Amino acid sequence: HEELQQCGQIDSLGIDIDANLIEKGKKEIQHMGSNCRLQCCDIMNGSDFLNTFNKIQKFDLVTCFGVTMWIHLNHGDKEFVRFLETVASLTKKALILEPQIWKNYKSAKGRIRKA
Repeated sequence: HEELQQCGQIDSLGIDIDANLIEKGKKEIQHMGSNCRLQCCDIMNGSDFLNTFNKIQKFDLVTCFGVTMWIHLNHGDKEFVRFLETVASLTKKALILEPQIWKNYKSAKGRIRKA
C-alpha cells in the first residue's frame, strides 16, 4: 500500500467484450471512489474507443489475463499477433500476459466444437 501511495494518483481502465461483466464491475467499484474506468469494447474489431484513447494516453502497465487463448483460438495466428501488437502499443513500460498451457487449448477447442 505504501508503494502505491508513493506513485501518486493511479488511473486504470478495464475493458472487456462482455457488457454484463462491465456493468457488474461498475457496480462493484462505484463505492470505492477510485480512478478506475470500465469500458465495454472488442479490442479485435478496431474499437473506436480504444483507438481514440490510445492517441491521448499510454499506460505504464497493461495486463491481459484469461483472454489470449480465446483470441488465438477464435481469430487465428495472424490476428493473435495483431492483438499482441495492439496491446503492446498501449503501454509505455510493461505488458504482462497470462499464458495458457496446451492442455487448456485442447479443452477449449473441444468446447468450441460442441457449441
